[in-house]
Amino acid sequence: MNRNTHGEERRQVEKATRSERIAWIESLVGQLRSLVSYVRWSVAFVGQIVARWRRHDLLKSSVKASSLQRHNK
Repeated sequence: MNRNTHGEERRQVEKATRSERIAWIESLVGQLRSLVSYVRWSVAFVGQIVARWRRHDLLKSSVKASSLQRHNK
């Protein structure tokens, strides 16, 4: 009977250890999902800034080019 009790205790410890590992993995997966979401948002945000910056530079260069053309006439 003593062996059976010991075996049951061991199974309960293994089950608890398994549950802790599963909880840890689920937590890690949640954190990774948050990180992926943050990176996607950041890339989209930076992309918008770069696009606006490029449009601004294009506008400045086209204004500069047109003023040079007017000046050279």
